[in-house]
Amino acid sequence: MTLGIKKEIPRDKWNEAFISALRPEAEKMLSEPIETLPYSEFFRFYETGSRVEYEQLYMMHRKRLWHLVAMALWEDDKRWIDGICDALVAITGEFCWTFPAHADKNLSYEALRGHIDLFAAETAQSLSETLFLLGDRLPTLVVDMVRANLMERIVEPYLRGGQDFPKNNWQAVCNGCVAMCFMELGLDRELQMIKDRVLEGMQIFLDSYPEDGICLEGAIYWTYGFGYFVHTAAMLREYTHGEIDLFRSEKVRNIAHFYEWAFVGDEYTVPFADAGHILYLNPGFIGFLQREYGSDAISYAAATKYGYDIRWRFADMVRNFVWKEPFGEQKAALSEKYFPSSQWYYNRKSSYTLVAKGGNNEEPHNHNDIGSFVIYADGAYAVDDLGWPEYDKNYFRYEYRYRDYICASSLGHSVPIVNGEAQLYGADKQGRVLSHSDGTFALDLSSAYGLPDGSVLRDILCADSSVTLTDSVSQGNSLVSRIALRIKPQITDNGIRVGKATIKSSAPVEIRLSEQVFESRYTIGITDMGRFVTAYLVDFLPKNGEKTVTLTINVIGD
Repeated sequence: MTLGIKKEIPRDKWNEAFISALRPEAEKMLSEPIETLPYSEFFRFYETGSRVEYEQLYMMHRKRLWHLVAMALWEDDKRWIDGICDALVAITGEFCWTFPAHADKNLSYEALRGHIDLFAAETAQSLSETLFLLGDRLPTLVVDMVRANLMERIVEPYLRGGQDFPKNNWQAVCNGCVAMCFMELGLDRELQMIKDRVLEGMQIFLDSYPEDGICLEGAIYWTYGFGYFVHTAAMLREYTHGEIDLFRSEKVRNIAHFYEWAFVGDEYTVPFADAGHILYLNPGFIGFLQREYGSDAISYAAATKYGYDIRWRFADMVRNFVWKEPFGEQKAALSEKYFPSSQWYYNRKSSYTLVAKGGNNEEPHNHNDIGSFVIYADGAYAVDDLGWPEYDKNYFRYEYRYRDYICASSLGHSVPIVNGEAQLYGADKQGRVLSHSDGTFALDLSSAYGLPDGSVLRDILCADSSVTLTDSVSQGNSLVSRIALRIKPQITDNGIRVGKATIKSSAPVEIRLSEQVFESRYTIGITDMGRFVTAYLVDFLPKNGEKTVTLTINVIGD
């Protein structure tokens, strides 16, 4: 049984170009020593809250295995096998496969060694797949060593149970990678023992999505969580000869089509929630969805580039070589579409794309951003979303996330400030959509600000080359309409200029520009963000006690 993957890489133009890009780095690795992961760096997170130092070192071992396995699948050269053996020895020699950010520092050695998080699970899948694909070319001693580690660290702890995963992408990644590991090791009896648990985890993952298939965590998490869902479901279907088929659900079909709505232009995405602004898609993953659901072909501009995913995800790499379909060149069709479960609204014009959202303020990877919107025109965001900050310990603590991180607070989004206050956190802080058709998206934002009697309304009207935004509050409340940018604007009479776009008020307003520097999550892959990013926050304050601000956003300038 092939399990849907191959022991050699097919010869075609895309595969040849990708191998040519990675070959110099793979050659270099053969002569470079393998560094041990320092104990002191592992515990740095607990002392300082910073994740990046250890995680970057951790990924070097995975990077090495990724490159050398790719080369070994491409050509029969003993040098690659020797290098793979060295990488496998290094990974099995790590005292812990989990990230420190995902484990309690007080865990015992035994518990830490058998702790399964996203990256322990991914490590297990990469090792089991290496054995599955190349085991007959590897020394028996190395195969036995890797297999013993997988049994001790992953198989036996998972069989014992007792560890729960968050109800988001973790369910697909952790349960999925473990299930693939069991299948690739040929653990038939053990797979029967965990089958129900794996399927329950996959359903919990699907339940974290709204029925319309929008990924509320951020576009990059769609490729991650749903990617592992697809990898696992495809292998389960083949392994069980079709008995388990997770692709039949209408909800899975809706989720599968999300990538057709994830982009605002070329590789630039809708940057809501915890996500950056650039996304490249794995052509193997998309190729599978094309065959399964008749989804649109991936545009070459959005196809993954060598070096984009610096997490060096093994399952993606192998399937990119064997699952992909021909690339397309088509652009997204001009359209207006509303997704009712997520309350996302799209309006694609020939001159710009607008995406706005309602939702609630306790979504997966939540930002307090009810009413937020972005406009992308002529290769730039005329109205932006700041994206995500560098992940550290406090970012995932409620009491700090919305106070100390401008990216998660509503103060870092293009939403109103009411009575000098930001939006509140909570599932009961919900947008109420009043209109979502004929070029208009209108919302009642009142609950986001905890107003017992007052109202906060937002109306977005889309014309061919401009957008009119109207914010209003009821009597007794004050209003500021804020626009968030990563491009420094030029203040003009009654408005601002952002690149080629202009944003002007229809009535006299006071304009205030503030700046705030934050550390972005720039280490996750190719990005248009540096380590430190300046957020430009433009406030439009109505004069004469007015309760309404109306802004015209002209995407092609005056």
